[in-house]
Amino acid sequence: VVGDAICLRLLRRQVGGYVHRHFRQAHRPGSRLVRTASQVPTFIAHAMGDGKELRSLGVQTIRCALHDGRVDLKDLFVKLGALSVTSVLVEGGSSLITSLVERRLADAVTLFVCPIIVGGRHAVPLVGGGGVEKIADALRLKDVVCRKIGDDIRLTGRLK
Repeated sequence: VVGDAICLRLLRRQVGGYVHRHFRQAHRPGSRLVRTASQVPTFIAHAMGDGKELRSLGVQTIRCALHDGRVDLKDLFVKLGALSVTSVLVEGGSSLITSLVERRLADAVTLFVCPIIVGGRHAVPLVGGGGVEKIADALRLKDVVCRKIGDDIRLTGRLK
């Protein structure tokens, strides 16, 4: 989520159907995603402004409520559902992931573990927010699948 806008792009999967992706900073009128919106369906969810300039470039805009100064993800998902969008792949950083986890808006999680260690006192955590006091209160994944992709590991599971 960048400021008050989210860009979702529909990309055809090799097995058919669509994957809906979140792109950061894609809402700028001169961005490649906006320039190619007439070839690949692109939605931009926004909480401010009228989106008129983006619509003139072929982008479909979705006006959403604000939540904590950003696009209200729950409102966005409801509106996407009304447009028959039933699957959303969200790529983002700690604040976006925290919003999804805290509001219980995700059904499944895919994590990529790379063989590098960043760390540091000021490193951004994978999931921020208040966390849990006891491990027993942590969110758990079920139906976990691990796959090695090059040097990386992809871990996918459904949230219990």
